[in-house]
Amino acid sequence: MSVIELGDLPELGRAPRVRPAYRILGRAHASVKGLFGAVSVLDDARRSANPSKKGRMSHIEHDVLRAAIIFTSAGLDASMKRLVRDAGRALLEQSNSSAAKRYQAFLKNELSKPVAATSAFINAVTAPNAADRLIDLYIDQQTESSFQKSGHLKTRVRDALGIPAQAVTDLELESLDEFFKARNKIVHEMDLVDPANSITQNSRAPEDVVAMCSYVFETGARLMRAAASAVKKAGA
Repeated sequence: MSVIELGDLPELGRAPRVRPAYRILGRAHASVKGLFGAVSVLDDARRSANPSKKGRMSHIEHDVLRAAIIFTSAGLDASMKRLVRDAGRALLEQSNSSAAKRYQAFLKNELSKPVAATSAFINAVTAPNAADRLIDLYIDQQTESSFQKSGHLKTRVRDALGIPAQAVTDLELESLDEFFKARNKIVHEMDLVDPANSITQNSRAPEDVVAMCSYVFETGARLMRAAASAVKKAGA
């Protein structure tokens, strides 16, 4: 196997509101890059110990690749939540931003519901600092659960921050679904298959895993750059 290596994380540029989220993504990127390095070392050791240079990857190598997928997912999840909290608050406080318009639509929808609002919404509306509490409630709704499919990134990150669809398109986000499918299979199903009576684990080519993880990091960085542009445009 040739050396597998994660490419560099795209640069962010000057963006104070987005920088904390970018640092989280960067730490995850460094960890995953190290995992891919470990796979290469394990592969070299296995080939050196065998008479033939060919052979299937070991279970340990496959497990490290699975760990790379999980680390990548965790990095994306944590960084997107931080992005929405930091950039989101800045944007929601600017009435001219697309994010603020979406937030206003959320408030109107909550107030127009025929049934009683949730206790959290009632408490926020009646609080002395109602404006701040309502923004907190809205942001909490966008970040309370993990991002497990492209639709979550569309609605709870891109759209919530008022990022134009042409900056990060639906198709580009939907291309992440293969990664999310692999991630969810590992987390929820232990990535196990049962051919006949023998339990085995799904295997993925290292190059495919690198490509998936690279795309996740690239997309995360693109969302951050687009959020930084939105913040700058709104004057936040």
